[in-house]
Amino acid sequence: MSRIKALMPSSLKNRLFLSFVLFIVLPFFLVQIRSYDQMESLYEERIGEQSQYQLDQMVSYFEQIKTRILMTSLQLEKELQILLAQSEEGRVEKEQIQQLLKEVKANLFADGAFVNYTLTGLDGVSYTSIDNGMGVEDEAWAAGAIGWLRQQDRPSMQWLLLSKDSRPNGQANTDLLTLFSVVQDRNRLPLGVLRISFDYRKWLQDQTGRFLIQQDYFLLNEQGGVLFQTRPDASMPTGLQKWVRQQHATGEREPLVDRQTSSILTSSGIESLNWTLVAQFPLQVFFGDIGAVQRQAYVTFGLFTLVFVVMTFFISSTVTRPLRLLRNKMSDLTRSQFRVHLPTDKYRGEMMEMAESFNQMVRDLNRSVERLKIEERRREAVHFQILMQQMNPHFLLNTLNTIKWNAYARGDGTTGEICIALGRLLETSLNTEEELIYLQREMELIEAYIKIQRFRYEQSFVIRYEYEEGLRYALVPKFSLQPLVENAIRHGFARMKEGGVIVIRAWREEGSLLVHVDDNGAGLQASAAEKEMSRRPSIGLNNIRERLHLLFKGEAGLELASLEKGTRAALRVPFLNSTPYEADKGGIERVEGFTG
Repeated sequence: MSRIKALMPSSLKNRLFLSFVLFIVLPFFLVQIRSYDQMESLYEERIGEQSQYQLDQMVSYFEQIKTRILMTSLQLEKELQILLAQSEEGRVEKEQIQQLLKEVKANLFADGAFVNYTLTGLDGVSYTSIDNGMGVEDEAWAAGAIGWLRQQDRPSMQWLLLSKDSRPNGQANTDLLTLFSVVQDRNRLPLGVLRISFDYRKWLQDQTGRFLIQQDYFLLNEQGGVLFQTRPDASMPTGLQKWVRQQHATGEREPLVDRQTSSILTSSGIESLNWTLVAQFPLQVFFGDIGAVQRQAYVTFGLFTLVFVVMTFFISSTVTRPLRLLRNKMSDLTRSQFRVHLPTDKYRGEMMEMAESFNQMVRDLNRSVERLKIEERRREAVHFQILMQQMNPHFLLNTLNTIKWNAYARGDGTTGEICIALGRLLETSLNTEEELIYLQREMELIEAYIKIQRFRYEQSFVIRYEYEEGLRYALVPKFSLQPLVENAIRHGFARMKEGGVIVIRAWREEGSLLVHVDDNGAGLQASAAEKEMSRRPSIGLNNIRERLHLLFKGEAGLELASLEKGTRAALRVPFLNSTPYEADKGGIERVEGFTG
């Protein structure tokens, strides 16, 4: 706190300016930054969701085309079996087969432009679904297809990535996604090889060109290599392969915001081929130049801050100028001993109200000074009375001491003992400097009180003490137990001629000291009835409770409870143990020697 106070400006004008900056300008700046970030995050989230939905639709469409290609291969096999069964010796015209391939391709509608069907028979003749297709002159392709067919242990279907001129057993350069299928007759004998080629690159380029918002797409294979990208000069983000592998490993589909390229990346997997299609959405398309927008916002805020600073200094000067005038007048007020007044006819508005308040303050101060002088004179008179009253207890103790020695001189030891016991009680009650005393000393006061009461009640009761030696110097409120013993004697034993027993038990329980004062007297109900008949207020217990509240607040308490025979007073105070002074180790002998 001292360091913070040292950094605070001393003048009110600078404090007002600092307050405006800290509590208005700075929060406004932070709110604007947060609002901009939230808006940007919201747009990025919405763009990512839309891009992910668009990407999933493309992947789903791609899988549908693959499924339809597979279904058409099965359809072609059945159609060829029918043609061969209808022809003599299994020979059909080339035009019939090519027409069949064209019809199947036409069933793909718009997607048929990216798919081509080629059938190569065992005789080396090829048939295609396009007019300027391979035909019989493509002997290299026919020889390769027949060679691949003869290498198969049994008829099968197989997806391969091939170029337009690749053979089934040749090297692939990933131009086409090709399905190879063995065509069989009714007797499961091979008739030829069917190649269905899908130009996925042109299809992907055609599909992405139809979208309203253009993005860059990357098609990655299982190893993370780029099979195709829709824009040749598009720069692939750094760490794209690592992010895709992480997406596959965790199953997450959260978009990635790449700050380096200022773009949003989304991905969707083509499960049947272990490929991944990635879309890259450039944020500049939506936000424009984010850096320029931010710089413009900062420049605008800087100009706003400059204007605000100038206005703040002007306003603070307008406020502090009258205050400086008032400060000077207050300095004159102290030097003239509250005899200065501000003329109200020279000011207007708030300043006139301030001048009137200042004059009223001066009048109130003068009245307060007069009251303080009167109170000071009264306080001196009360102090004099207190000094005079302190002589009365002094005289009373000396008188008791005289009565004690006079009784001893006449051989009346009982009266002397009563005087000693009464002197101990009186001396302790007059000592207003201590509120807490040792438990042992409280027990000694109880014993002094008992000596007086035994003489009065002619030894009709006994008292026992039960507490550990280690609790002798535990602290308890002064005269907190003696009124409890007094209650037990006055109300519990009032109608008992003999047999009265009082047991005082003390022990420590966790952080508290518990003291029980039990008697076998008349009980709570009889005592309450007797108090009601006497119409005398019982102030002893209330006094103890009030003192406990003042000393310990809610950590102490006094409760009364009925026993099977008699009453229990339970006192609970915080456990406070004290090391005794040397003067206190001698017991109560010092009390007997009072002489005034």
